[in-house]
Amino acid sequence: MKNSYDYKIYSMVIMTVGFIVALIPKAIPELSGTTIEICLGITGAVVIIGAIIYASIKMRCPYCKRFLSIYSSGKYCPHCGKSFESPVYINDIKVTLSMTDAVMQKKYSRLNLMDGELICIEDDGEDMFEIKYPDGMVIDVSCIDNKYYIRAVSNDRTIESWNNPIYTAEVVNKDKLFDEVQKTIRSVRKG
Repeated sequence: MKNSYDYKIYSMVIMTVGFIVALIPKAIPELSGTTIEICLGITGAVVIIGAIIYASIKMRCPYCKRFLSIYSSGKYCPHCGKSFESPVYINDIKVTLSMTDAVMQKKYSRLNLMDGELICIEDDGEDMFEIKYPDGMVIDVSCIDNKYYIRAVSNDRTIESWNNPIYTAEVVNKDKLFDEVQKTIRSVRKG
């Protein structure tokens, strides 16, 4: 699960490596004026430019899509002011934003949740997402060893409920996951 803070750290590390590579010839006088100095300088510049491009692509607000500066806290957008930890609404469906993968959130927000709340966690992670209902029911979707598991429990607060789910399904092909989750929702929320 990546957020803008992670991308900020990655880009800063990449830039630091670029500066070190570019400055190596300055620390070793024997390299001064050689083609190695020129090659290392160009390589360092390319790495720094790559880090800047990487940061400008990855460090964006999931709401307004504007660039988040390296000075931002990572908790809210300095442009639109929205918190990255609060729910977001996509197509009038409440989605809790606990990750910055807006593609995943848009895809699964098209589900008819039947009054549930979609909580996206990590695409293709052991905990992908959950759908929580006011009566305590939870539909949990996970990915383990490239297989997708859907489990519905009547009450997320009891171990017994998790040990005895009311519905389970296994999906091998991710392209069929959306339809299988929708089928699960219809099956367990029919009343």
